[in-house]
Amino acid sequence: MTFQCKVDDGATGSLKIEFIIEPNNCYDSDYDNIAFTTETPSITITAAPKPATDIKLNKSETTIYTGNTETLVATVEPSDTTDTVVWTSSKESVATVDNTGKVTAVAPGTATITAKAGDKTATCTVTVENAPCTHTDKTNVDAKPSTCTEQGWDAYFKCDDCGQLFDNAGNKIDAIPYLPLAAHSLTPVAAKAATCTENGNKAYYKCDVCGKWFEDATANVEITDHSSVVLTALGHDYTERIEDAAHKKATATDCRSHDTYWLFANTPGGAQSSSVIYSLIETAKENGLDPYRYLLWVLRNAPAMSQMDEAWAEQLLPASAPQECRIPKE
Repeated sequence: MTFQCKVDDGATGSLKIEFIIEPNNCYDSDYDNIAFTTETPSITITAAPKPATDIKLNKSETTIYTGNTETLVATVEPSDTTDTVVWTSSKESVATVDNTGKVTAVAPGTATITAKAGDKTATCTVTVENAPCTHTDKTNVDAKPSTCTEQGWDAYFKCDDCGQLFDNAGNKIDAIPYLPLAAHSLTPVAAKAATCTENGNKAYYKCDVCGKWFEDATANVEITDHSSVVLTALGHDYTERIEDAAHKKATATDCRSHDTYWLFANTPGGAQSSSVIYSLIETAKENGLDPYRYLLWVLRNAPAMSQMDEAWAEQLLPASAPQECRIPKE
């Protein structure tokens, strides 16, 4: 026996077909009863596949804080498609998604969530960020004064959780509030004249904190070469030393305990030179000058001054001699 039927368009589900046979009405050609058995068949009606033609998400991008969730909604066309929506994440270490579209933020970063129905897809870019810090716990950093070598800072606060800095008024700041370097603490070093046996020095200033040397009291010009302030010892200058009792000096202002004399001249020119020297020495004595220092000053300056000024000799007279040439008064 054959059963034939027509399924309505779009119909789905299951259907049981029952056959009712009256045995007493079943005869063969001899009118004998026919033996038979019956079974109840089950027929399943399956609708023809209806593929998705389009799929859209309610968002193309979103930002979620770490540990939070958000559910994306997929809209598929046609609404009665037989395709189901499958959800995937491009980076599950950043964000995961379940079969309902619920996205869970795992760690800071970016992941692409894809919804696929058949061969149609839609995506949403998910950016995961840490939730903004509430700056509840802060540590106070005490003020520190500057020195001439190290910058100090004003007091400020630092967030224990995120490291954000704040000033004393609670305002955010981008960097530690450093102070300018402090001025040098200078001690003047007095000038010291060189003697024939000991070095002297020019006047200068020395910082008590960093040890640097400077030419001026405002520390504008640093002396990096310390040897530049040294005045080299003058050394001895004589032709023959006479150390008998008759020439011994009562008071010596330098290493000479006896006067030094020129004994003789070999030539007229030498005698002329000696007479000039003798004249300068006696002139120095008469004007309260140390003959040795006065002669040294004259001989050092005369060559250059004679090239610059016709009246150069007048500038080397005892009245113009520097203080270092003068014999200290008792």
